[in-house]
Amino acid sequence: MYRTVFAVVVMMGALGLAPIVQPQMPVGQGMQPVGGTDEGGPGGITPINPGLGGPSMAPTQPPPPTCLDGISKDICNGTLRGGFSQETTCQRPDRACRTLHVIGADLTAMILANPDGCDPNNPNAAPCDRLPELNGQLVLHADLQVSEDEPCHFRGAWHGPFEIRRQIAGSTNFVVVAAGHGGGTLGVGTHRTFTCPTAAGGSTQLGQACERCWEVRLIPADPTNPNSVAMWAINALGVLHGEIRDPNAPHSGCRVEVSLKGEFLVPVGAAGSGLPAPADTPWNFAGTADGSAICACGT
Repeated sequence: MYRTVFAVVVMMGALGLAPIVQPQMPVGQGMQPVGGTDEGGPGGITPINPGLGGPSMAPTQPPPPTCLDGISKDICNGTLRGGFSQETTCQRPDRACRTLHVIGADLTAMILANPDGCDPNNPNAAPCDRLPELNGQLVLHADLQVSEDEPCHFRGAWHGPFEIRRQIAGSTNFVVVAAGHGGGTLGVGTHRTFTCPTAAGGSTQLGQACERCWEVRLIPADPTNPNSVAMWAINALGVLHGEIRDPNAPHSGCRVEVSLKGEFLVPVGAAGSGLPAPADTPWNFAGTADGSAICACGT
């Protein structure tokens, strides 16, 4: 289908006709879910332009004037609860796979502004966070898949829609300030060193050794505290793509692109039992959210 539309647009351009512009869908609508049945790329999504790596095409119109404002938040006191959990097994020729599926769990957390400035050497530097309207509550309705195989257990993935809400003063009701969709990984690290070949035939090591490819650690129970339990600390990375929906917000209508980094703290179950289901034992979460609001000029 997309190839046909592309051919029609090219033909119209050759005839001097104005190209058809498809209206932009609201965030979260019209998305093909992962594992869809359409032909094409990952998750069944057919790329609009299959000729990746080909010659670039100039836009038919110049990009509109745009301003970007920084987003830098601390995500605190998060809890993943509820949902439906089930473990599945699969026997491959080389090994057996055991996977925990969590469907429709809800992560709720506080969102607070990062007070830091952009330049740590300048006390008068501009703040990293310029969107106070995004302070409030994060609500993420998530599906998770987590490997319980050895070695490198508890690597996985998550995805789902999110909302950022602000409580109405003097009320228990909330206003949805921003909404969209997010996804990412569990139990892996990307902030690690890596080695690339050089033109001379050698190699060079780059990056910083902040993380490893497998980022899961065991936090032992405190022997001096009878109520303490051992915890799994599972690294969580991801992105949120969304839009500021509150018409009264200063950045209403701006697109939001945010990177997430944090940890789930999950109580250790009995030996060999894997992770407890969030419906039975809540998973705690804390982390950071940093990115940009992309706004049309005048917004």
